[in-house]
Amino acid sequence: MGEHVRAGDLDVWTERSVRDRTSLLIGGVGDTVESWQFQLDGLADRYRLIAYDNRGAGRTAMPDGPVSGEAMADDAAAVLRALDIASAHVAGFSMGSAIAQELALRHPELVRSLVLNSTYARPDALFGSQLEFWRWLPEAAPSERAFFEAFFTWVYTPRAHADGSVDQIVEEALAFPHQQSVEGFQAQVDVCLAHDTADRFQRSSRRPW
Repeated sequence: MGEHVRAGDLDVWTERSVRDRTSLLIGGVGDTVESWQFQLDGLADRYRLIAYDNRGAGRTAMPDGPVSGEAMADDAAAVLRALDIASAHVAGFSMGSAIAQELALRHPELVRSLVLNSTYARPDALFGSQLEFWRWLPEAAPSERAFFEAFFTWVYTPRAHADGSVDQIVEEALAFPHQQSVEGFQAQVDVCLAHDTADRFQRSSRRPW
């Protein structure tokens, strides 16, 4: 079921199943709960799954002011607390994995385990350059279609482009009714650029898992 929950100062859109073992799913740049549909469908018989739209994506608004990974980790913590969940297994994808790392550092009592997909402790030169490209891409692209085609060039494999999978994904992205604003997209890319937890994880003595 889907609903907004009050998480701090945000109304965060969430979807959840009803089992006992809880896993929190945190998406990447521009991702909404729909990006987790395979997991929501395939694991709901074993886990209580919670997916949500990050601030600035889907049905969760982007508040005024600067955005940080720490603030987005606090959003995740606020979602769990709003749903009266003492702790959860946490899975993050891409930017969501960066948020999950911040969540574990800032709110270790809420994290039972971490699954980090397409993750990084800090962006290297190549990834930093790619993120900078993504940041100016929505303003430079001549159309929404051109934006998605350029964005997905780096995300998907040559086979996915050759077999039509990317074309299908582009069509689905264009038809999605809860489009992300340029400002929301750029703010999330900035979070990825600023992410750096390598040294803090090494220094952390509070390991909940």
